Amino acid sequence: MQDSLLQRKTDRLAGASLGCRGDRLAIPSESTLPMNRVLIVSNPQDQTAKRIAERLRLLGTAVTELWPEQSGDELRVNLSICDNNPVLTVELSSGDIVDLNQFDSIWYRRPRLPALPTLPQDEDSREFAQDEWQSLWHSAYCLARPRLWVSHPEKLRMADSKPLQAKLAVEEGLSIPDTLITTDAKQLREFSHRHGGRIIVKATGCGWVQRKGQDAFTFILTNRVRPEDLNDDAAIRLAPITAQEELRKRYEIRVNVVGREVLAIRIDSQRSQISELDWRRYDVANTPYTRYTLPIEVADACRRVTRRLGLNFGAIDIVRTLEGSYVFLEINGNGQFLWAEELSGVPVSDAMTRLLAGTSEPLVSALTCQ
Repeated sequence: MQDSLLQRKTDRLAGASLGCRGDRLAIPSESTLPMNRVLIVSNPQDQTAKRIAERLRLLGTAVTELWPEQSGDELRVNLSICDNNPVLTVELSSGDIVDLNQFDSIWYRRPRLPALPTLPQDEDSREFAQDEWQSLWHSAYCLARPRLWVSHPEKLRMADSKPLQAKLAVEEGLSIPDTLITTDAKQLREFSHRHGGRIIVKATGCGWVQRKGQDAFTFILTNRVRPEDLNDDAAIRLAPITAQEELRKRYEIRVNVVGREVLAIRIDSQRSQISELDWRRYDVANTPYTRYTLPIEVADACRRVTRRLGLNFGAIDIVRTLEGSYVFLEINGNGQFLWAEELSGVPVSDAMTRLLAGTSEPLVSALTCQ
């Protein structure tokens, strides 16, 4: 849904002002900007990465876009290690050769594994080749030494742990829903009974499912389960299930932590039966997105959770309950933000541009990130 929203607006936005506030980006004039060199690691379909790259170039910042999925086809990669001085160079399809250590900022956005169209079609060969490429790129990111990572892939991998997120959120003073991750049907039924049968289930991992041989993904969203749905013990044992108490929502908040800046967007998901359980079942015509000011203590807690995960960007989902509490659900270290910015007018792209250009403060240093 997010990508389709972006695609529908691409033509309109291409001729429109890049700023969310009038004609200008809300960052210092070009003459005061350091000439940061920025590398964006993503994929050719990433509209958010393209938008930020365009903004940075308008400011005179040197930007290189790297798409690892072209490895072995349009990209040539060389990693040499001599006298404790590793050098990794990439020859782009344009013929330009770039050194990963020449960049001040690296934005690790949404790269994909190489497609490897020229390989034999047997599955073993393809899996071996893709694993080799993944190992090379992993080594490259470990060896790169920019001043700023947004964010380092190893930190992103660790931050994907939802139980770790919840633990840190509680330690930093945020509330969380009562949660059980289990493969034990008896425990799950007892959990449901404890909450009066009002529980939801959600993915324990990322929730993306791709069928072999297909490009399309299926996304597992949040679902209600009734007590009568919990009688198949074998199915429950098949894979871990994350269950939570169902919160009584007033509205939801998408909190974007960009370096030290915190930009919050209110999502009135409860105005539609389509989105009331999970706002990712989009009904944007009936669920306004508006600018929101968090209480200082909640904003500060969001910064601290993001920092403790070693991230310089985090998209945090929070529920404001009918009782008035702010309840942390999860943080996505590479969450989408462009669609919510366009619907709300909250200038998250300005903040990301400032961060990558080096004109705003990061949460964590490159040394901490690596």
